[in-house]
Amino acid sequence: AGVLLWESSLASMFSSLSPCYLGTFTFDPKIVYDHYTGRFVVVTLERVFAGANPSAGNASRILVAVSKTSTPASATAADWWFCCIDGKELVGATEFWADYPGFEVDEEAIYITNNMFAFPPVGAYAGSRLWIVHKGFGTGGFYDGGACTVTKHDPYAATSGSGSVATTTMPAEVYGAAGAGPGIGTYLVSYSGLSNGFTEFVQVIRVNSPLGAVTFTHEFIPVGDIEASFIIADAPQLVTVETIETNDQRALDAVWRDGCLWMVSTINPDGTLLPGLPDHTTAYWWKLDTSGVTSSGSPSGLLALLDDGGVPGEELASPPFSDAIYTY
Repeated sequence: AGVLLWESSLASMFSSLSPCYLGTFTFDPKIVYDHYTGRFVVVTLERVFAGANPSAGNASRILVAVSKTSTPASATAADWWFCCIDGKELVGATEFWADYPGFEVDEEAIYITNNMFAFPPVGAYAGSRLWIVHKGFGTGGFYDGGACTVTKHDPYAATSGSGSVATTTMPAEVYGAAGAGPGIGTYLVSYSGLSNGFTEFVQVIRVNSPLGAVTFTHEFIPVGDIEASFIIADAPQLVTVETIETNDQRALDAVWRDGCLWMVSTINPDGTLLPGLPDHTTAYWWKLDTSGVTSSGSPSGLLALLDDGGVPGEELASPPFSDAIYTY
């Protein structure tokens, strides 16, 4: 009915994880409704920097909560189960922390991706990691208030022989009673302006057997020469000259449904894609056909581009701005 039921700070909501929760602010929260179980699932991140790298005092934590019902009446342990996952990773002698989560569910698990960055003063990027959280619904697991079973993976190390590019990665939310197919978990998508100089590519990694012996299947899908420049212009606003930061070409979200994988990013289209509108920040989507993937044992090369389109940002001019929507 549009009436506020309750509200809470993230610090208060996750305080029951003490001593895991150290009183720092959390960041990059996301929430998903798990339509398979009628639960809400929340993730937020925490980072503690002790002033050196490496240091026993450095911490990176992934905080997860799942509601006990579809109608939680508070942000407390009366209505939620909580889980704290260690996000710190040691690579050689350097410690890395988890940032910018991707966060979705399928019928079996919760999928969390993060970019891995070195704690100061080291400036380094270690690619993207995937955490698979077992729901344990009806079996005494996390969704029933039991132990939180988590496995951690580097999908790019597992697919390095295919030439995969470790970049910002988003898992797809899955719809359909049977999920994405026998033995298949979700799909991990990325874009980030991947190009060979003649055409651009989206990158997809299929997650196989997510609750067992996890494997990954990688594929590049060519999507045409859609960008002339990989510099994204900030977006104008009404009334003020201050612009909105539009960031970059990282994949932002993805959904799998009815044999198709949908994903979205932000691009700077060339003049042939949107005639007369080069250097014009555009929300862009792709629809990929996954109907040829029948099981986790299927080979790669079965995904195909079905459709794509753009929703351009407003004209860089004085109001009124254009509201035109372009599709292809």
